[in-house]
Amino acid sequence: THDRLANAVEAFRPGRWQAERKVTPIEGHSGTADLYDAELRAVVDHKVLGKTSHAKIVAGKLPRHYYVQLLLYGLGYMRAGMPVERVMLAAWSRGGMLPDLYVWDHELTAEDMQLLEHVLLSELPYRKAWAAAITAGSATLRDVPIGTETPECYFCPYWRPEAKVNPEAGGCPG
Repeated sequence: THDRLANAVEAFRPGRWQAERKVTPIEGHSGTADLYDAELRAVVDHKVLGKTSHAKIVAGKLPRHYYVQLLLYGLGYMRAGMPVERVMLAAWSRGGMLPDLYVWDHELTAEDMQLLEHVLLSELPYRKAWAAAITAGSATLRDVPIGTETPECYFCPYWRPEAKVNPEAGGCPG
């Protein structure tokens, strides 16, 4: 899907778009940003979503990790010398039609940069420390405190919802 979208936008207005570009928001952490629009000075991330997730985005319920991901891609482009004034999420409906496309558009603010600073200076080191402890065998997933935000554990390979009622089930209860 991403390759086809990249080919389509680059063919539509050559020079305006940069598609599937590797960016590095901070050293040691790079990713491939879906799209940069030089005219709007915007970073765009494509998400192909099922009905439930798509409906949440359309209703204005953008998951925090999508928002932070967009901010990180924006920072990556800024570090590459590109101006970024907005971030956008193109929410495509899996199995839907083009009119189902919903675009969440957000102009960057000082508060966005404060959140990104908090993520990079507080949350990232915290997560890295727990990952190192688990990798070293000095901690298990059960030792990691459960976060206060709504978890989206179904993406995690360690999530075992049955572990909430049966600790012997192994894995993380959420």
